[in-house]
Amino acid sequence: MSLPQPTLEPLSQSPRRIKRQRNQPQVSVEVQRSLLLEILLKLSVNVLIAAAAITALTKLLPFRDVQQQKIGEIQTEVKEAEDRLNWLYGNFSRNFDPQQADKARKAYSYRADPHRYRIFLTESTETKTSTSE
Repeated sequence: MSLPQPTLEPLSQSPRRIKRQRNQPQVSVEVQRSLLLEILLKLSVNVLIAAAAITALTKLLPFRDVQQQKIGEIQTEVKEAEDRLNWLYGNFSRNFDPQQADKARKAYSYRADPHRYRIFLTESTETKTSTSE
């Protein structure tokens, strides 16, 4: 029993390929050079633009840091102002309440009530001698 042998046929290009190659226009060397020059010019312009953008960013980064510090300081001041405002709102009713006006006046004034007397306690000489013995 022998196995059938495959037949070998020479490979040839298909007619479609041949037609494609024939229909392609031939580009001259001068056109190829001009296209190459155009591509190189576009690349160099894009590289220059990228370099300018990178240098601008490196110059802006320190400025951004300074601005962030200023924003932090302003936020701290705003927080302090809000705290003071909350404190003032808390004391607003006390300062403008007629019943508590006397207490507020005493708290903010250095004057003493004229109906009150100051009492000064001093040590008498008799108590000094009796305690020393």
